Amino acid sequence: MFITVSGGMGARPVKDGLSAVSFPANIAGVPVEVWETTIPVLVHRRALVPDSGGPGRLRGGLGQVVEFSMPEFERWLANLLTDRVRFPARGALGGLPGAGGRVSTLDDQPLPAKGRVHTGRADGIRLVTPGGGGWKPPWERDPEMVAEDVREGFVSREAALEVYGVALDAAGNVLWPETISRRTRYANMGKEVANDG
Repeated sequence: MFITVSGGMGARPVKDGLSAVSFPANIAGVPVEVWETTIPVLVHRRALVPDSGGPGRLRGGLGQVVEFSMPEFERWLANLLTDRVRFPARGALGGLPGAGGRVSTLDDQPLPAKGRVHTGRADGIRLVTPGGGGWKPPWERDPEMVAEDVREGFVSREAALEVYGVALDAAGNVLWPETISRRTRYANMGKEVANDG
């Protein structure tokens, strides 16, 4: 059996990156129900990973987490071939990198990114795919887009504030005075860093 689990694509100059699609075809993954009816695998979880897309004016696509096991087999062998574990996708023109990928057992024991892993009926594997890189500085992203990302679960409230400079009230609405103040500071810090380089 061969399972492909894809990560996020990099942001583009006019759009956010696509989440959890394969490169270069940009096709979405096979539904879990198809996996489970055609091969002897049990998928425990499959979801997008919040904050995995590289922050930017346009955000990188999100990676995904897939947790699975093969309870029909006493022992089974997984050939792992994952990328962007040590070196996450870089951002462009001031955008930040996406989150790197990881491979582990379901109880968080690290596994090699590439290689063979012998496992058993009670064991499972967690694949966390990388996110794509962002485009342009994150404090240039439309605050309403950041608020929507938080509502959708793509970006945490903490990242909205600390990385994008967008303050939100309890209902998820943009707090404009605090946001403008924070983003002005971020932009000035970014200019200082650029001038020092």
